[in-house]
Order: sequence, then C-alpha cells, then structure tokens
Amino acid sequence: MNLNKPFFYCKYLQTEAFDIDWQVYLTSAGRQEVLPGSLYSIHKEIPSSEFSSAPWAEGQILDGYSLVYVTKGSGKFISDAQGLEGIGAGTMFLLFPGVRHWYTPDYFTGWHEYWICFNGNYPGLLVENKYFSPDKAVFNVGLSEEIVGKFHQVIESTRKDSDIFQPKLGASIIDLLALLLDKSRENRQNSKELDFVEKAKFLFEENIFNSIDMHAFAGNLGMEYARFRKIFKTYTGYSPYQYFLILKINKAKQLLIDRKYAIKEIAYQLSFENQYYFSRIFKSKTGYSPTNWLNRGEMSNDFISA
Repeated sequence: MNLNKPFFYCKYLQTEAFDIDWQVYLTSAGRQEVLPGSLYSIHKEIPSSEFSSAPWAEGQILDGYSLVYVTKGSGKFISDAQGLEGIGAGTMFLLFPGVRHWYTPDYFTGWHEYWICFNGNYPGLLVENKYFSPDKAVFNVGLSEEIVGKFHQVIESTRKDSDIFQPKLGASIIDLLALLLDKSRENRQNSKELDFVEKAKFLFEENIFNSIDMHAFAGNLGMEYARFRKIFKTYTGYSPYQYFLILKINKAKQLLIDRKYAIKEIAYQLSFENQYYFSRIFKSKTGYSPTNWLNRGEMSNDFISA
C-alpha cells in the first residue's frame, strides 16, 4: 500500500422518479487530496448529464448544484456571475445550474476538498427566496468538524448501494446548506482576513528573490506578527515563513531543471545566506541535496509541502 498516494473517492448516483419527487436529491459525492505541484483537472468519469462538453480550462456548466468545501491549502474561484475570489482552508463555494465557473488549487499548495452534487425543486426555492445567489457563491465558514462530519456521513452513505436512501441524503443536503449559512454568518470578519492572506501571498510571490523580515512584513500590513501568523496558518495550513520557504524551494527546483545556473548562483538569486545554507535547507525539505535531487531524473510533480 502506498501511504503517500493522495486520497480520492467519488460516487455518482442513479436517480429515479421517487428521488426527484422528494424535491432535493444527491447526484454525486466525494473527496480528494490534491498534492502541491499536481495538475488539477475535472474527473474524467463524470457522466455527460452532469456537465456540458466545454473543456475544463474554459470553465464548466452544471445541470444541477454542487457544494465544495476546502479544508487545507488554497486556490482560486471565478464564475460568470462572480469575479475572481481567493479560496482558503475553511472556504465553501456553491455552484449553480447554468452558471459557467472555474476553480483550481494553487500549484504550490494543493488542497483537500469535499463535495456533493445535488438537484431538485427545493434548492431552486432557496435561490428564488434569496437565501443563495450565484453572485455570492463563496462563503467563509472556517474549519468545522461539524461540516466535515456531515460530508463524511453523506460520503459513507454512498459507499454501498444498499445504504443509499435519497430522503435521508436529501436531509443531509439541507443540513449542509443550513450549516453553510450559519457558519458564514459567524465568520463574516474572516472574509477580510482571507483578503489579507491573499495580499500577503501575492507579496510573497512578488518578493521570492528577496529576503523578508516577517515581523516587519506583518507591520507593513498593519498587523502584529503573532496575529498575522495565526491568520495565515489558519487559511493556508502553513506559517508565513514555511509558505515563503516553499515558494523559494520550488523556485529553486525550477531553476535547477533549467540547468542555466550553478547552485551558488541559485542560492544568491533566492537571497539565501550562502550556497551551504541553501543546500542544507533544500535537503531538509526534500531529502536530497540540490545536485542529487537533479540527478535523480524524477522531477515531475515533485514539489514539497511544509
């Protein structure tokens, strides 16, 4: 058994007239881990009735609804009805029928996600009564054991066909939608925090070739370092220093692959104290010295997580 293999589970359900008459019914459920450095694509086994034939890179259009919950990592979401939004750990987003959308984890962080796809007249009534709207599809609910537990409950109910009972699954869907509203109301302040984290991530990428004093960095953003570190780790799963280090090590890998620069030059470009310190950090994160890592010949998708 490969313990390092990322987890993945997805189940698609057949629906009957009885299920549809129940007014809310599950069409699929699953969860997956997308590792740092992995390419993210839509699941190829999705039935054609679930999505349009448009390529994933151009966005997708659902026939029904989908609820996605990210519990680790970070990424981006955009739809025809809503502009670009940052996604962090503790974010849920709701996909609507007929609304083109696109989302992806950040390449250097990956993410863990849970999802359900559902349909029925009842979700449509919630939209009609303005409980949910396509132009406000992203919700910051925080990391919630209650929500994760509910997703697990739905997923476990789909593992055996004999355990699938749509009225019970429909009740779980309504529970998740209610939790979404309840938790997002509790975490409205966190939307400002997510914007703050996205700004910090942008500045880290802009300064990848520089050194950063994290205390001064936080101060320039108008926040004490202890609070900055706590907020940043809550949304990304990493401390600011570890996140910045991940960016530097992965950039170093790209430069090594290019074979245009010596190790000493790469260390200098990325503002490490010297090549020996750089090599020591590189080995502590990858298990290999820069030279040995490059000589392995196994460099694809080989990005690290702190």
